Amino acid sequence: MSLCGRETYNDRITTICARIILFCLVLPLPSATAHIGNVIYPVYEVPVESIPDIHDHSLFDWESILPNPSIDFRDFSSLPSVGRGAGSSSDLAWQVYLAWNRETQLLYVAVERVDDVYINTWTGIDPDEMWRFDSVEIVVDGDHSGGRFNDLFIGELSNQDLAFVGSSAQHYLALVESLGDRTARFVSVTGEQATGEWATQTPYFDAGGFQRGESPNVSAIEMYITPWDLYDWQGPENSRRSTLTPWKIIGLQMAVSDVDTEPGKLQGYFVLFGEPEFWSNADSFVDAQLIPCEVGCGDDDSAVKANTWARIKASFR
Repeated sequence: MSLCGRETYNDRITTICARIILFCLVLPLPSATAHIGNVIYPVYEVPVESIPDIHDHSLFDWESILPNPSIDFRDFSSLPSVGRGAGSSSDLAWQVYLAWNRETQLLYVAVERVDDVYINTWTGIDPDEMWRFDSVEIVVDGDHSGGRFNDLFIGELSNQDLAFVGSSAQHYLALVESLGDRTARFVSVTGEQATGEWATQTPYFDAGGFQRGESPNVSAIEMYITPWDLYDWQGPENSRRSTLTPWKIIGLQMAVSDVDTEPGKLQGYFVLFGEPEFWSNADSFVDAQLIPCEVGCGDDDSAVKANTWARIKASFR
C-alpha cells in the first residue's frame, strides 16, 4: 500500500501541534489526566454557514472547509485477539474528519473507507449483530473525566445497570446499510435494552452516508453527535450536555472492523493506540482538542490531500 504524502501530513500536524503547545502555555488544561498517549488529535471548528451536510452523499464540503483529516488508519493498531481471527489487514484504509461548532454544541464526524471487499448483510433488526460486518465505532467522553462507563452484563439490565451504561461516555456503532444504498444506519450501544432511542434522534444526533463500487468499495459515514457529561437513557431532561469551548480537550476512541469472507470473521479490528478496553473504560481513550476556527479554518492544502488519498485508493485496484 502506498504511503505517499505522509511527510506532508506530518508537517501539517506538527504545525497544528506547535500552535496547541503555544496556547497551552497560557491556558490551563483540564485537571483530568485519565487518557492515554502523547498525541492530541485536532477537532476543527467550522462556522455555522459551513457545517457539512451529512445527507448530500459527498465529502466535498468536509474536504473544502477542514485543513486536514484529523486521524487516519496509520494512527490505529490491530487487536489480534478480538472476534474470530482478527489480525492485521493490508487491504483497508480510512481517514477521519472531526469538526465542532460552538453555537450548535455538536461534534461532527466523517469516516471515509476504501476496502477491497465490503460485507454487510445486516437485516437492521438486532443491534448486537452489527459488529459482524464492516463497521465503524466511535466513543466520546465530553468532559475528559475518564473511568468506566460500561461493563460486561449478562441477562436483562437492572435500572441501576441502565443508569451506569453510557452515563459518562457514549458509544456509537455505524453501518452503511447495503451496497448501493446511500443511507447509514446507526445504533447507540448505550443502554441497548432501555428506551434510550432519543439520544440517536434529532436534534441530538443524525447520520448519513454512501458507498460506491465493489472492488475497491468506497464508503463514507457522516454524523453529528451530542456529547453528554451525564447521559440518562430515560430522556434529555435528566441528562447534562457537555459544554464545547475553544481549546477544550475531550476523550475520544474509535474502532474499525474489516470483514472479507463472511460475517463475524474479522480480517482486522483496529483501535486508536490498540486499547482493548475502549468499549468500557474511558481511561483508554485518546485526547482530542477543540481547535477554534481562527486557527483551524481556511488553510487550503486540498490538492496535497486529494493526491495522497487518491494514491492510497489506487493501491487497492
